[in-house]
Amino acid sequence: MALLLSSLLSYPPSHHFMRKFFAATILAVVLFSPSLHAQEEKTKSSFEFSFVTWKNLTVAPVFYPDGDKYHEIDLIRAQRSELYRFKKPQTQMLLYTQGENEEGEIVYKLAGKTAIKAGSSRILFFIQERVEVGPDQLPLILSGIDDSLDAFPMGSFRFVNSTKLPLQVLFPSSRKALPPQSAEVLIPKIPELGGFIPIYILDTDKNIVFQSRFFGQPRGRKMVFIAPPKKPGGKVNLAFLPQIIPPPADKGSQ
Repeated sequence: MALLLSSLLSYPPSHHFMRKFFAATILAVVLFSPSLHAQEEKTKSSFEFSFVTWKNLTVAPVFYPDGDKYHEIDLIRAQRSELYRFKKPQTQMLLYTQGENEEGEIVYKLAGKTAIKAGSSRILFFIQERVEVGPDQLPLILSGIDDSLDAFPMGSFRFVNSTKLPLQVLFPSSRKALPPQSAEVLIPKIPELGGFIPIYILDTDKNIVFQSRFFGQPRGRKMVFIAPPKKPGGKVNLAFLPQIIPPPADKGSQ
């Protein structure tokens, strides 16, 4: 299903497309899911995090713990959740589901986990539900990507190539090679009030596999996921995860 930019800005991709797409994407965007013993240092209390899932979870609602309290995550398919913060430093991101025991008391069951990279300031976690859960597996696959403004600044586009093809992304003012299963950030020139920017994605033979115009904003940033074409030689499929960074609060007005 080839997705046009005009529809992607306001219309989320279909369940069928995203189910197939996510399995490939998760391999490309996981920048850290290391073994837990490698992450001894705890995050700072200022650590921020958010979540996204491409498909509604059958095990929802999902909770994350902070100390002795469990907080429900407000998930909307194909959108970033709000930003959350730990009150106490953590070394892992743990997700739980809620149920009742035989006495009717509320209990929480571990559903997914991943290590938090030491020194991280902000992470975007991707949640994927397993189709089949093995005896030693958790129902949710959890992976994270550095979502700090240093790694992914305002006015930029982060391209995630989940195909097996080497690609090249071209804006009028910038270009970058995009190897298979990789992610790169491009910062094109954006008008002060925002505007549309021509975009081309080429294969190694310089064939155009996608072209359109992306709307850029100085305080906006957008993740662009590139999935393989449905048929050999076809156009690649794209999906977007946009965000507007609010301006800092005016301390004088508080």
